[in-house]
Amino acid sequence: MRSIKETAKLMAVSIETLRRWDRSGHFKASERRGVRGDRYYTEEHIGTYLRLNSNRAVMPKLSVNDVPDFLSQTKQPNGEGEDK
Repeated sequence: MRSIKETAKLMAVSIETLRRWDRSGHFKASERRGVRGDRYYTEEHIGTYLRLNSNRAVMPKLSVNDVPDFLSQTKQPNGEGEDK
């Protein structure tokens, strides 16, 4: 079991995001412990989240002026944007 702090670090989200996801049901804590109801997550639960989100594209930080150039260099699934 991992604490909310460890889980947030592994998932690259804030502790508050995990709390919000738990309240909304998006990503429920595996267990609540103690008087305060501290949230804990299983390795399996964390691993599933990471696998499901590993295929998402990571966008570089670009200024508005850089976007057209970036898009012209990016290969699109339909072949658009490829260098010929």
